[in-house]
This record gives sequence, C-alpha cells and structure tokens, in this order.
Amino acid sequence: LEDVGEKLQQGAGALLIAEESISPDQEDTLCKFLQAQPSWSDLPILVLARSRADSAAVARAMDRLGNVTVLERPTRISTLVSSVRSALRARTRQYQLRDEEEQLRRAHDELETRVRERTASLREMNQVLQQQIRERGAAEDRAHTLLREAVTAQDMAIDVAIKTAA
Repeated sequence: LEDVGEKLQQGAGALLIAEESISPDQEDTLCKFLQAQPSWSDLPILVLARSRADSAAVARAMDRLGNVTVLERPTRISTLVSSVRSALRARTRQYQLRDEEEQLRRAHDELETRVRERTASLREMNQVLQQQIRERGAAEDRAHTLLREAVTAQDMAIDVAIKTAA
C-alpha cells in the first residue's frame, strides 16, 4: 500500500486493486490518502472481486472510497481494458478541470488586481476633479465679486457725473 500511495502522489490515473488486498487497515490508509487529495480529485478505483462473492470488503470499500467500479472475476480482457480506459479518461478530465480552474483563478486574481489599480486611479482622478471644482467655484466667486464692484463703481461714477453736471 505504501507503493500505491507513492504512485498516487506521482499522479497515477487510477487504482486497480484485488478485493483480497483490501484489509481494514489498508482501507483506512487509503481513505486517509483520498481525503487528503484536492477537492477536484476523485480517483477512480477498480476493484477485482471474487466471482459470485457478496464481499463485505467490497461493499465497505464502495461506501468509503467513493469512485469505485467493481469487476467480477474472471473478467474478460476487453471488459478490463474498457473499464481502465474509462477510469483513465475520467481522471484525465479531472486534471483538465483542475488546470481550467487554476487558469480561472489566475484570471480572477489578475482582474482583481486590475480593479484595485483602476479604483485607485479613479480615486486620484476624483480628487483632482474635486480640487478643480473648488478652484472653479472660488474663481466664479471672485468674478462675481469683481463684477459687483465694477457695477458699484460704475453706479458711483454715474452718480458723480450727474452731481457734477447739475
């Protein structure tokens, strides 16, 4: 079972195991390994069961190990090959989904970075615009004040002209 665990860590596509080799201790070890796998992983397990045997070990393995296919012995070679190919295709698809998930995560992280950068840029632009609005408001206030002073001075000049003409 140690060799099996090592092969699984190296990326084995499926596990083909005989019913007789599934002792409770080995089953516990295998369960711990399977539980430690990433969430995307669902290792296909093919169990070669004895002919016409209603094995408690097989039933327990099916309950605890998850993705289990039971093949009754004697198994035709074409059935075994077909089952292994299906298991390997399923595992290959899992790896593809893992890679796609990683690409999506990287794209998400990149977008998050771009959003943070854009938000900071917009915040800076907003501050500049607010400063320009304040400056424009102050300039308009000065223009209104000067206009009132000019009108007042003009009114005073007219009053003086009228008084001097009279």
